[in-house]
Amino acid sequence: MHRHSALGGFVFRPTAKLTLNGDAEVGRGRQVYFRTSLQDFEQMRLRARYQLSQAWHLNARFARLKNHFPFTSQNQQANVTLQWTGKAVSVMADYTRSAVRSDFSILDPVLYRFSRSLYQDNAHTGTLATDWRLPRKATLPLGGSLFRSSGTRPSRFYQPLARLRIPVATHASFLAEWRQASLGQSLYPAESFGMHQFTVGLRIF
Repeated sequence: MHRHSALGGFVFRPTAKLTLNGDAEVGRGRQVYFRTSLQDFEQMRLRARYQLSQAWHLNARFARLKNHFPFTSQNQQANVTLQWTGKAVSVMADYTRSAVRSDFSILDPVLYRFSRSLYQDNAHTGTLATDWRLPRKATLPLGGSLFRSSGTRPSRFYQPLARLRIPVATHASFLAEWRQASLGQSLYPAESFGMHQFTVGLRIF
């Protein structure tokens, strides 16, 4: 592998509650190990953190990667996270918007000629997690994630979760968990599935 890279970054704190930082990299190469490796690329990342109050925190992130050779690909993500911490409950809400695109040629094993392979995916990902602190030091995390995408292979995925932990002794606690997951694909319905999982146990530490 032969590559030249240039990197740079910054950290900026205009106020005590706001922090901004970012970095960028530019790479140029002549050889790579794999055909799908990065060769001539640019990538950048930006992050921001703002403390709304003692209990509220807001985080934002943006990342972009573009590769030009040996094939063209681009990956971009924008993310926002809001956190609230209270005495009895904590809440975290997260949302991500992502886009992936690639365009390169592949060799047809039947006709022995090059064909164009174009892949595109635009997705929304959301997560909501809560952590409840109950009497007798018991905890009850509740939440879940969802994913929906459109493009070459549209998909949808859901995964709610509930977990209960109750201390029963100094070094032992009772655990119970329910998890559900479902995947659906409009173009490949044979790969769709759904499942429920229940777990009960005793943790000794």
